[in-house]
Amino acid sequence: MNNVIRFFLGLCIHLLFCFMMVAFFLQHGRLMEMCEPSHKRYQIAITKVLGKYMDSIVCDSEKTAKDCIQYMKDQRIEPETFLPLDFLDVKPVDEKLREISDPPNVHLVIDVINCDPVIAKKALQFACGNALVCDTVEHARYVAYNMGDRKKTVSLDGTLFQRSGIISGGASDLKARAKRWDEKQISSLMARRDALHAELKEQLKRKRKEAELRTLQSQINGLEKRLKYTQKDKESTEERLLSGNEEEMNNLRAKLEEVNERLSMCQTKMQELQISINAEKAKMDNVEDTVLHDFCVSIGVENIREYEDRELRIARERDRKRMEFTNQLQRINNQLEYEKSRDTQAAVHRWEETVQSERLEMDRCKKQEKRLKDEMEVDEIRKSVLESQLGEYQRKGEHLDSELAELSRRLVTRKREIQKLQKELSQIEARLEAKRSERHSLLQSAKMEDLQLPLKPGASSMPELESQLSAESEGADLNSEEMMRVYAMEARLLLDYKQLEKPLRMIADEKEVNRKADEMQAEIDRMQNELSRFQAPNLKAGAKLGNVEQRLRSTEAEFEETRRKARKARAQFERIRRLRCNAFMKCFLSIADNIDPLYKALSRNPGAQASLLPTNAEEPYLEELQFQCVAPGKRFQQMDSLSGGEKTIAALALSFAMHQYNPSPFFVLDEIDAALDNTNIGKVASFIREYSRTRAQVIVISLKEEFYSRADSLIGIYPDTENNCLVSRVLTFDLSKYVDTEEQ
Repeated sequence: MNNVIRFFLGLCIHLLFCFMMVAFFLQHGRLMEMCEPSHKRYQIAITKVLGKYMDSIVCDSEKTAKDCIQYMKDQRIEPETFLPLDFLDVKPVDEKLREISDPPNVHLVIDVINCDPVIAKKALQFACGNALVCDTVEHARYVAYNMGDRKKTVSLDGTLFQRSGIISGGASDLKARAKRWDEKQISSLMARRDALHAELKEQLKRKRKEAELRTLQSQINGLEKRLKYTQKDKESTEERLLSGNEEEMNNLRAKLEEVNERLSMCQTKMQELQISINAEKAKMDNVEDTVLHDFCVSIGVENIREYEDRELRIARERDRKRMEFTNQLQRINNQLEYEKSRDTQAAVHRWEETVQSERLEMDRCKKQEKRLKDEMEVDEIRKSVLESQLGEYQRKGEHLDSELAELSRRLVTRKREIQKLQKELSQIEARLEAKRSERHSLLQSAKMEDLQLPLKPGASSMPELESQLSAESEGADLNSEEMMRVYAMEARLLLDYKQLEKPLRMIADEKEVNRKADEMQAEIDRMQNELSRFQAPNLKAGAKLGNVEQRLRSTEAEFEETRRKARKARAQFERIRRLRCNAFMKCFLSIADNIDPLYKALSRNPGAQASLLPTNAEEPYLEELQFQCVAPGKRFQQMDSLSGGEKTIAALALSFAMHQYNPSPFFVLDEIDAALDNTNIGKVASFIREYSRTRAQVIVISLKEEFYSRADSLIGIYPDTENNCLVSRVLTFDLSKYVDTEEQ
């Protein structure tokens, strides 16, 4: 076991180094990641034209490609195709092809692909060349072979006409590969949604921090005022101490020490608050630089702090002057009262002059304050603009969520349409198989009767099939693969129907063809009977003929009986397969429809997503099913990469979805809360509580109080001794009599 663990750890480290190497050397990426179709209708056609270059890696130089290839060889990594931009020999685009107007809607493939970055345009032109995309197969064939020089064309359904005359299709495989464009778009939309959610959370966090910052600022202002008042008290106390007695001076000194201690405590608290403010200020600066970059560029400053420092410096200077004036005025008033008590007229006159000058200074500060208030109004307008931008981002996020939900609904609809088409395809293939078997029987009869069939020039001849047909006619058992090879060889026998009489060639109805064949067979039988009457009697030949005819009849009867049994067995097999497929799909579709809302209900988050997809669309019960979940607030991950709690939530959603298809009277769950934290335990307990009231009774085995405290009733098992034997006792407790405060 340890060796296996070490092996997998080594493999993971190896792959990690490989990815780091590729990320270090490459400057671009895969061709598919750097481009996308201009419209969804071109996805299949573009996939067909790109072919093997769809997953090729675009790099800047031949040296980079060689270094990567050598490293991949050394590390035994799967081979990749590289497209070095300085090494590609790209032919220029034929501008005449852009002028084709008949048939309509003929475009160069490179013109219907959006490429980003533009530097990858050269690699894209190398992969596409002068290929053209047309609406229909007929238009593509006409443009490829009937408009002068041969051209490489492709239709919207993926049929490719090459200049060499080769025609290729493969619509089913192309549709599966073309889905990667949709998956790429969905991944980009989900990444954009996550980025917007993160930005929204950051904006909300910053908004909350602003309120905290204002609270801290008000606390600082209060502490500063208390400090100033304390200093004033200190000064007045010192003055009183000078004129007081020694006992009063000692009391005042004690009070002064208390004031100093309070002052030091306030200063320490102010330092701590200042450190916290600086940390929050740094975070806010990063957000402001990102959000207000355009505004800073428009007003010609490097960042918003430069603008605010300039304005705040003026505001602080104004506040400082005003505070100095207020303090000085207070001191003057105190001194004036003191001097009045001393009845010092000269000092009073001097302080009155000081007050007059300070009042003039106060008027000047008020004017400056008015100007700064106007600037603050401008800042408030800017703040409202930023808040409107935040609302716009929120609306965009909601719009992206609705688009994602619409894409999910369309995906389910497309899956159902594909399943319906697959059923029709199975029926068509069954009818085609019957026709092939009928053709095989006719060719077998022609060989046995030594008939020379009219064939077209260049077609395969009957001798090429004699080994296979003789083995089949002798009763050798052929499996399905061998029969398919026989059918393929028989398909190369191209009969020349031009040798038939014109009335026979004009027959199109299948019933008329069968009736005419019966008439001709009757005529052949009549002529054979007439011919037998003209032959010379041969007693030995007659005896041999009788034996041969008897053996022929017995062989034909045995052959017909075997074919009848085979057809009956095949029909029964198809019926059972169809019933099995219908029963499975009925269950699968029910579970696939219910699993997403159940996963959302268990997660208590509408952003959670769950889907169940078949690997084999034709017979899904033969292969595995893909169960995928996107946890709330996270990007898409494989099921193995989810945490234990996330796996538990996903497993519960799947279990309840299966239960809803064919519900049982009760549901037993054993320690499902083992990997859950307290938050998820509360969510799961609330869901099961609601589910048990409407769907079925749920019996849960749990050892966590957070879970079983939400149950309707408890059943406990404990050991006890009876007659020197250990026995189990049962306790029950009804919790429905008590009010659940969490639900309220």
